[in-house]
Amino acid sequence: MIEAIGIIAGTCTTLAFIPQLKKIWISKSAKDISTQMYIFYCSGLLLWTIYGVLINSVSIIIANGLTLLLSLGILFLKIKWRHI
Repeated sequence: MIEAIGIIAGTCTTLAFIPQLKKIWISKSAKDISTQMYIFYCSGLLLWTIYGVLINSVSIIIANGLTLLLSLGILFLKIKWRHI
């Protein structure tokens, strides 16, 4: 039951990044996104994912791993389209 709550919470927080990534992809602009914030955020997500592996928590691994991928996508597009 506790792990199920973690999976549901992780799903909600992970899905929250999809509209932002979609908006950036469509507009080809991420000018209002803070590069420094996303660098720190991605670093934290990487550490949370490692922590999840170390304690063998599926919900922490999946939620933070997927959110890391979405956040890295946003960061990549921010850097790629910084001059647009």
